[in-house]
Amino acid sequence: MKRTRRQSNADGELGQVVSPDAGAADDVAKSPDHKRTRTAQSDRDEGEAKAPVEADVRGIVTALRAKPEWARKVADPTIVAKWRAEALAQGASASSVAEALARLLRESVVQDLVHPSLYPYIRGLSYEPHTTAAAVAPPKRQVADLWVAKKKQDDDVDEDDDAGSSDEGGEEHEEIDYEDLGGDADEEKKYLRKEKTLEQVESIYQWLPAEFDVAADGAVSIESYINNLDRTRHAALYDDIAATFRLFVPLFERVLGGRPLGGKRLQVVVKAANYILQPGQTHEGSWHVEGMKHERIVASGIYYYHTTPNLADSCLAFRQKRDNVLEERGDTQGYNFNQNLGKADTPMGRCLVFGNHLQHKVRDMKNKSNDQVGLRKILCFFLIDPDHRVKSSADIPQQQWDETKKGVARALIEATVKHKVSLPSEIIHHILKLAKWGFTWEEAKAHREKLMWERKYFVTATNEIWERNFSFCEH
Repeated sequence: MKRTRRQSNADGELGQVVSPDAGAADDVAKSPDHKRTRTAQSDRDEGEAKAPVEADVRGIVTALRAKPEWARKVADPTIVAKWRAEALAQGASASSVAEALARLLRESVVQDLVHPSLYPYIRGLSYEPHTTAAAVAPPKRQVADLWVAKKKQDDDVDEDDDAGSSDEGGEEHEEIDYEDLGGDADEEKKYLRKEKTLEQVESIYQWLPAEFDVAADGAVSIESYINNLDRTRHAALYDDIAATFRLFVPLFERVLGGRPLGGKRLQVVVKAANYILQPGQTHEGSWHVEGMKHERIVASGIYYYHTTPNLADSCLAFRQKRDNVLEERGDTQGYNFNQNLGKADTPMGRCLVFGNHLQHKVRDMKNKSNDQVGLRKILCFFLIDPDHRVKSSADIPQQQWDETKKGVARALIEATVKHKVSLPSEIIHHILKLAKWGFTWEEAKAHREKLMWERKYFVTATNEIWERNFSFCEH
């Protein structure tokens, strides 16, 4: 299947997004102005309701995601009407267009403004000025490998259920086989294997925290850059974030058992996001904790600083994993491995802090209006364990190469002018190629997809453990 696409930043120009039918000749899509080839069958089907064509849906979604501020524009009826008309004119069915727009609306509920999954620290790839090459080798166990192994297990229903155990004595090998994550007839054994494997698996990706200095009097200063928030352009915002975090310090101290944080340097991952709900739309999140074990996040803080009146009061629900007391007593028949802890309302202006051992999820978010978009804005602080430092933005130079490249090129040009020398453009390009560190926008997006993919898997695998039932034999 071959797809061509013309894209434009103009709100009303969708660009070509419709793919030829499967099996069509390759030259169908060569012309940028081609329309979908009509067939006798398509003529007969005209006027009948057609199921969405997945290739068309993906093409429309891809084209619209490439537009600046697409999450805002997809909520604008005027712009959406233009997009719909253009897609229909190119041969997409009404159902394909509707499905594409529906997917975008679902995705646009959470609009990430500052998110740590873009330009993270990548072991072995991120530039570390003070680290030797031997110290940055990728870990032996990587989540990507784990996922491939799990998929292989899912596809191979005849896989040996006893993989990972020795023939004598039933002892586990030191190296845990990734295939242990599925397919075992003994449910309890499978979950124990999965839990142990998840504890040992590493990732080459890590969210980059910033360094926050907390003075003895509680004043806060941010000593390194916040990832994906340029300090030169947003200096005032840095001051606002520091002032806001100061209000969170006493709350974090209470969550950490009364441990004083004044006079300490803390590592904090900062995230900012908007929830955008269309009229009548509802939203519910998924159970999760923040980050992964190697990122050592011990507590989360959320500031709900703006909510439009048409959003019904939502809440944050909590649950925790049960301890082994029930199992030790043998009183486990029919119990869940998790315990619901209730919920906390999240009205505008609330600051909420909780330990990262608790799973949480957004609940009951609904836009009550029939004609107005609902908006909620949040600022999040993820606190790293003060006793276990991780790589931070103080260790890793900013990795946005596209921005850095402009500065390096400008410095080279200014130097040639100052010294009245001529430096061929080919030489400048070669210098830039040799000087590159960090990642281009396309590279960063590709790594973000991998990072989000592995974390989605971790959430799913962890929830399978948390949500299983105790089911032991009665004695």
